[in-house]
Amino acid sequence: MKIKIKVLFVSLVFGIFIGAQTVNAQSNQLGLIPKVPDKLSVGSDCQSFFKDNSVKMAMLSLESFKRYIGEDANKSDKRDELLACAIKTGRVHFFMLPFFAVYGIEFLLGIAGLLSVLMITYGGFKYVTGGLTQDKDTGKKLIIQSLEGLAVALSAWIIVNLVQTVLTS
Repeated sequence: MKIKIKVLFVSLVFGIFIGAQTVNAQSNQLGLIPKVPDKLSVGSDCQSFFKDNSVKMAMLSLESFKRYIGEDANKSDKRDELLACAIKTGRVHFFMLPFFAVYGIEFLLGIAGLLSVLMITYGGFKYVTGGLTQDKDTGKKLIIQSLEGLAVALSAWIIVNLVQTVLTS
């Protein structure tokens, strides 16, 4: 009985911690397309944002776009600003497609992580209460399957990131 309580406690702590991290990481991403920030780094709206010379240059080619957003092209606030304002103003270019794909995949990976954490927590609950209903195996299977699903989602993200890096390098 003490082991079951420990499993439930660890599952809940794990679920709360990872769930909070996932929600925190996704707080600036509220959908499959980037959200225009309340306060842009340059200007107050997208029209004045595109009047800045550095932003104008960034919209010319993939190389200038990468130079503008900096070294970490996959986790950049500047990237999100450019993509969001490009959509809002209709200035979307073909070379932005890989960045939109990475953005959408990051969003879907966040959902997969959140669902995995919820299923691990539910599996821990089923495992703990399994002694009463003879349903311990269901709890174990839920935990294992949700961890496998998370591993598949992370593997897919790694593969897409590698392909995107190779194609845009």
